[in-house]
Order: sequence, then structure tokens, then C-alpha cells
Amino acid sequence: MVIVELAYVLGGIEALRREGEGEGEARTYLEFANESLGAHWDYLRWFLAVHYKFNQRRDSAFWRAARAEVDVSGLEQAIARFQSQGPWLAEGGQAFAVGDPAFGYSGLMTMLLGQRVESPVGAAPKTKLSQAQWRERIERQRTALRYAVDQPTAWALLEARPELLREFEEHPSSWCRADAERVEVIAADPRRVRPKSGMPGGRVGSLHRAGD
Repeated sequence: MVIVELAYVLGGIEALRREGEGEGEARTYLEFANESLGAHWDYLRWFLAVHYKFNQRRDSAFWRAARAEVDVSGLEQAIARFQSQGPWLAEGGQAFAVGDPAFGYSGLMTMLLGQRVESPVGAAPKTKLSQAQWRERIERQRTALRYAVDQPTAWALLEARPELLREFEEHPSSWCRADAERVEVIAADPRRVRPKSGMPGGRVGSLHRAGD
């Protein structure tokens, strides 16, 4: 989660550096960036709330209270659609867009499906992978996990050899180098226009992926 928080902040800083050249422009873009990043935090709040609202794994006083009282009103339209129609393909969900570079549409669908939120039987859309392809992917991931270390060991290693983090970030095959990991701040209100650029706001409250 810390990585996501840093992505939000760095996205705003990069936007200010790139767009806010003059004093007046910087002030206008500062307001825009603050508003957009604020909307992003709001989305993260609702997304985290879903983790608690529908979690049926344990039956304790804490979890009963969570299921009864946690507020998910910021995503209620998307949740209501899921409950009435089941999961939908991303391209069919524009009216219920949940913009986020890390926990957007796929994150919400994963949470609702994983927690077995009630939805119509047989409503699931066609998946991109066959069962055989999915099993192959799972096996590759399990193989990678066999070489993983626990978090305390990883922290100790990075403290002893901080250059490893830089090498990972700069390696051509690193996910950090992919365009999908570069984000731009866009307006929380899709009707609003970005200062200077004249670009429409786009998806609600999101950090827009570069190239989208």
C-alpha cells in the first residue's frame, strides 16, 4: 500500500513540475492536482472498505460489525450492478468507472468475486484465459514464490545492499520501466479540463495511465 501512496504523490509532483511553469499556472495546477489526488484517496478508501464489508471468512464481533457498519457508498453503484448483473467486462463498465492505476476495475471485480458477493448464477463474462492457461500461470507464480524471502529478510538485504533496489528499478525488464506504471493526474470531475493542456478530465478521480 505504501507503493501506491507514493505513486499518488509522485504523480502529482511530476504533473506540477511539467505543467506549472509560470507562477499563475503553478497555482492553478496545484489546485487541480490537490483535487484529483484527493479524489484518488477517496477511491482508495472505498476500495479498502470493500475488503471488510463483504468478508465472510470469520464470525467474530469485529467482523459482524464490519459487515453491518462499514461504509461503501462511494462504490454503491458499481456494487449494485454487480449484485444485479454479475461481473462485466471492463469495456462495458464506463458508466460505473472506477479509475485507479493499481486498484481499478479489475481490483474491484476481484474483491467482489473473491468474497463471493451474491450475483446472478452464470453471469460471469468470458475470461481472457482458458482454464489450462490459468493453471499454467498459477504454476509459474508458485515456482517464483519458492525463491522468495520473507519481508524481514528482504529489508535486511536492502539495508546491506541498497544498490539492489536501483538495479531492479533500472533493469529493462523491470515492471517499474513499463509505461503502464507511469501515471498522470487527471480531474476528479470528468467534465473539468486540465489546466494549460485543454485535455478533458477523463475517468472519475483517477491517476491516468500514460498512453491511455
